[in-house]
Amino acid sequence: MHKALATVATLILGICGGLAFDALGAPAAYLIGSACAITLGVVVGMPVHLPNSLRLVAFAVIGTMLGSQITPGVVDTILLLPLAVVGLALATYGATAASYLVLHRGAGWDRVTALCGSIPGAFSIVIAAAEDKGAAMERVLTAQALRLFILVSLVPLVLGGGAPTPTVAQHGVGAIAASFAIAVACGALAYALKAATTALLLPLAVAGTLSASGLVSVALPQVVADGAFAVLGASVAVRFTAIKRDEAVAILGASFAAFVAAGTVAVAVAVPFAWLTAEPLGEIFLAYAPGGVDAMIALSFLLGYDVALVSMLHATRLVMLAVSVPLLLSFQVKRLARVAPHNAADAALLTHDEGERDGR
Repeated sequence: MHKALATVATLILGICGGLAFDALGAPAAYLIGSACAITLGVVVGMPVHLPNSLRLVAFAVIGTMLGSQITPGVVDTILLLPLAVVGLALATYGATAASYLVLHRGAGWDRVTALCGSIPGAFSIVIAAAEDKGAAMERVLTAQALRLFILVSLVPLVLGGGAPTPTVAQHGVGAIAASFAIAVACGALAYALKAATTALLLPLAVAGTLSASGLVSVALPQVVADGAFAVLGASVAVRFTAIKRDEAVAILGASFAAFVAAGTVAVAVAVPFAWLTAEPLGEIFLAYAPGGVDAMIALSFLLGYDVALVSMLHATRLVMLAVSVPLLLSFQVKRLARVAPHNAADAALLTHDEGERDGR
């Protein structure tokens, strides 16, 4: 009952935040309004909760809606991928390295925690790996959540941009019914697989294929879209509940400095590659930004950019990180075993790892 009441309160607060930002004419109003309102609720001690099943439903709706914006011109987008992927690799690993140096050398975090707090755009993969390697989870969650919160809250205000193409007015009941069917089916599969990213990318791919083919129109009511974006904003903000109050200032300060380092690298890489690909800088930045796949693709839609390109690049980054994250973390753990610990946090982590091996 406590969780149910907290969930209702969280949704009401998120929607009210979205309505307030919408009344102010802010871009991505329901996304950033919900994130800001619920973050404020966390700060003042309000109990917040968001069930994973609700997140999956929202992601499935958003994925379907994003897919509706993919047109037959997607072939031109695919031709840009090889060049854009080069910039993606530079931005991803460059931003990770910059953030890692700030957290490890500057803030004194242990190597594994600093690395897990720095890896962008693969939240579930990073969290699973961090728990397995004994990282300080409150620090990892804070670094990841703060970076995403800043991107969601500030990027729309900086980039501006127009509203997306209307999703319902020009479509009939059949298109809306087909869209809901896609969202429900893909959301159910994602729930069975317990994979939030699948809930977004699978309906995006299915709806995008149908939309690009011109065979089926895909559309969802605006009120449904607004509610889904409010849930997405809430999913960003509730992660701040992991912060321990007595460590909040130090962890948030280090996480903010790491975000600045990672964001600077992402911008530095996005500028030349936006010129090389002749795409808008904002679009390339969202594709390279050190943020979650769900939020960055959603922002590309809300700001009127090419959803197909941003989606393909973030999907590519997920594959890159799924392969490289275990290798990078194993390298760091082995390095701790070979050299003297850099600080007390490294020494504690090494002791934890040795204890884990002894236990096995």
